[in-house]
Amino acid sequence: MPTITKTKMEAAGRQRQVSWDGCDVEDIYIDLKDLSSASEELPMPRILDVQACLLLGGSLGSVLAARAVAVGLTDERWGLGFSPWLVYSCGLALLAYLLSGVPSVIGALLQPPPSPLATNPLRQKQGTLKKMHRVLMIYNPNSGTGQGKAVASSCREQLLVAGIMVDEFETRCVGHARQLGWKLQDYHDAVVVVGGDGTLHEVVNGLQGKDVPIAIVPAGTGNGMVKSLMQCQLRTGREGEGAGPPGPVSNEEEPIGWAVRQLVRGSVVRVDQLDVAIGRRRLNGAGLVYFGLCAEVDIVAEPLRFLGSLRFDLAAVAQLLKLRSLGPTSIEAVIEDGSTRTLSGPFMAIYIGNSQYWTDKMRAVPQAVLDDGLMELLAIKVASRTNLLRAFLLLESGSHISDPQSAECIRILRVRSATFSFWDAQHRKLTPGIFNVDGEIFRHEGHVRVGCVWQSQAVFAGATP
Repeated sequence: MPTITKTKMEAAGRQRQVSWDGCDVEDIYIDLKDLSSASEELPMPRILDVQACLLLGGSLGSVLAARAVAVGLTDERWGLGFSPWLVYSCGLALLAYLLSGVPSVIGALLQPPPSPLATNPLRQKQGTLKKMHRVLMIYNPNSGTGQGKAVASSCREQLLVAGIMVDEFETRCVGHARQLGWKLQDYHDAVVVVGGDGTLHEVVNGLQGKDVPIAIVPAGTGNGMVKSLMQCQLRTGREGEGAGPPGPVSNEEEPIGWAVRQLVRGSVVRVDQLDVAIGRRRLNGAGLVYFGLCAEVDIVAEPLRFLGSLRFDLAAVAQLLKLRSLGPTSIEAVIEDGSTRTLSGPFMAIYIGNSQYWTDKMRAVPQAVLDDGLMELLAIKVASRTNLLRAFLLLESGSHISDPQSAECIRILRVRSATFSFWDAQHRKLTPGIFNVDGEIFRHEGHVRVGCVWQSQAVFAGATP
């Protein structure tokens, strides 16, 4: 486990990133609020170029218009009973037709989707109970649309009512959550993280290997890890033989209330972590690593935070319609049986991790398991806009797993580790670029390795209602 050392404050007052193994990670971290310096060196997606503006504007108009029409068509007074997703698909298909001239996209997107597949995200059937007396709470007031402070206040009140003392700290700048992890004392029974996946990433990397359970209270835009954990006890006993592939289990419980209840009950399970190596630097990943389009979506969507999770849909469609690829890419993956598999690009997007959900609404990897020592590698190849748009629509439910058209552009492997190499056009030298770890953007020099550390982190989940 890497060691962490404190660094000095910059003259401008912005706190520097902490150091890992003597190597400062600030030189590879990219602040989404200040992309000017990174844009000069790396092939960053342009946010304000003419094409992006047209695509984002067209996407926003189409989605809003489709949703408005969907409300009207599904109104009981009209009595028509059309599915909102049918109208939503028509809006995206029309957008693709107008911008790319692909008439066949409408027919492709309106084909009925196959049934979704899903598995239990935890092999552990029940969490280990641990009595809570006092916790350390770290919250990001700017998470999501800025609701972090309000969520933290509500969480604190519920914990105090349950007789749990709370030591509360607010993050002030990028990297601050890592340093707040140093405030963990022996008398703290747990760390409560109120924020999004990025805040969780910082805390995980700031605990210096301390084996303390983490309670994840969702206040961000994505919250994919919490959504995956919420499925664990709901799936228990529903994978009976002869019942066929199980589908997603609905959970009407509000995520914040669910997270607090897990902490109060003290139900702890152990999940895998990701070990991300960028040259000599190493990071711990909570469960999500992206390359290509999936990483660029966070950059393009950053100015659209006021739209909430809808911003990811708009940015993804805009980037997808550009058909921008990663360039020559090779992946050396050690699969489940220990053998090596090689994949070659070009790819539009790559994901590796163990979370079933990418966001709280998108169950893109419905067969991922959080505690089995394996990761899911999902690679999206360059394909026609027709197939890519259809696959994107099916990602939300996980139906792309069994869809023949989506299979033409999506490849999925279960792996123990994977090494990614990004080359120039002549395939002679490695090319630097960007990638995303739990919602945080970093740069690489053309070579990244991701491994899985089996059940190395304790989290709160598994308590039955």
